[in-house]
Amino acid sequence: MEHRVPTESIVVERLSTALTFPTISGYPAPADQAPFAACLDFVAESFPTLFSAASVKREDPWRLVVELAGSDSSLLPVLMLAHFDVVGIEENTESDWEHPPFSGAVADGFIWGRGSIDDKSSVMAILEAAEGIARSGRVPTRGLVLAFGGDEELSGLKGAATTAGEFRTEGRRFHFVLDEGSVIAEGMLNDVPMPLALIGLAEKGHVNIKVSARTAGGHAAMPPDNTAVGIVGQAIARIEAHPFPVRRLDTIESFLQTIGGVATGPARIAYRHPRILWRLIAKVLSSRTSSNAIIRTSQAVTMTEGSAVPNVLPQQAACVVNVRILPGETVESVLSRYQRLLGRLPVTVDILDPEDAHNPVPETSPSHAGFIALSESLADVLPDVLVAPFIVTGSTDSKHYANLSDAILRFAPMLLTGSDLDRVHGTNERLSVPAYLGMIRFYSNLFERVCWHD
Repeated sequence: MEHRVPTESIVVERLSTALTFPTISGYPAPADQAPFAACLDFVAESFPTLFSAASVKREDPWRLVVELAGSDSSLLPVLMLAHFDVVGIEENTESDWEHPPFSGAVADGFIWGRGSIDDKSSVMAILEAAEGIARSGRVPTRGLVLAFGGDEELSGLKGAATTAGEFRTEGRRFHFVLDEGSVIAEGMLNDVPMPLALIGLAEKGHVNIKVSARTAGGHAAMPPDNTAVGIVGQAIARIEAHPFPVRRLDTIESFLQTIGGVATGPARIAYRHPRILWRLIAKVLSSRTSSNAIIRTSQAVTMTEGSAVPNVLPQQAACVVNVRILPGETVESVLSRYQRLLGRLPVTVDILDPEDAHNPVPETSPSHAGFIALSESLADVLPDVLVAPFIVTGSTDSKHYANLSDAILRFAPMLLTGSDLDRVHGTNERLSVPAYLGMIRFYSNLFERVCWHD
């Protein structure tokens, strides 16, 4: 393959091709592992200079680690994360796509397909930028490690957790870790007149709580006063009547102060003084589901089970509460809260899958050199956006690397609108061509900044 500087059409075509591989997550292994192997083969063929110069570890379908060593071993390397697995297509919805979900179609100024936003665009943009480093022939002063996972959509236990475990055993540390998580949001707030580059300095933890009730069962024609389902219903009512309390994180205080500097509406005064006017701010943020999630541990009853037929009393009924844990609380404190809250009901309260539960990752300081480097690269590449600290309310692979660096950052430099975000894990996922090219420019700028300059 000719080692030439790629044109815009070439890099777009490469992402387009990467999207044609249906690398759909699955346990204990994906139903079809062939697309994973084919996708990683394609990646290696597409970036020959990088793969020749770097140390490469590959384990289908779970992991790919590419490392460019730095010339100064005293400098901690930078660790870049992304994932090449995707969620599947909901049954009977494929015909709703304007372009087939694994077509990788390039049309109407967009690159279409499952993974175009979450998260193959990050994988490919990072590789494009790293290939540029390798092609330059210069040896970076600071090392660069790329760790891509193949099961992030299912918690990353086979991919990211295994890679992080190996790094931990080797005693590795990193200057900073950068994963997906937040984006450049356009039109997020009506009174902020510019896109917000939301850099995730914190990430919520996660646990599923199972609440169960057992009764004698029997025929529905002779029911007791309280069936197992009724008891679980009482538990659900009590849970929903007692949300977790509001708390102000340092990250959210910094976010509010940042947007207060440019806000145009009357709320700008409150934004600028979040500590003094916290009661007012909390009331406003609590009134919206999206902003409520950044100021409290959230809880959502997502699953229930009872009898399989209408006329049989279930001997056991249960519900599952999906909890996203704000930093400052833990899996254990959440479990204890529910046990206390439901203590007078005849129910048992347990963690549904302890292996999948995880505590929040501690907040990273915005004064860390990694956050500053991201901010400076954004100023170079996208000067019209406002950089703001934020909290990621979902879950990313970065949680597995939490104790390997003083700074865990979560940000994919793609410009998205609210309607774009609705497409993630949904129908008609797509990424604009300019947004993708901007991602490559950002990563190239960042690597130049952190791998050669301190």
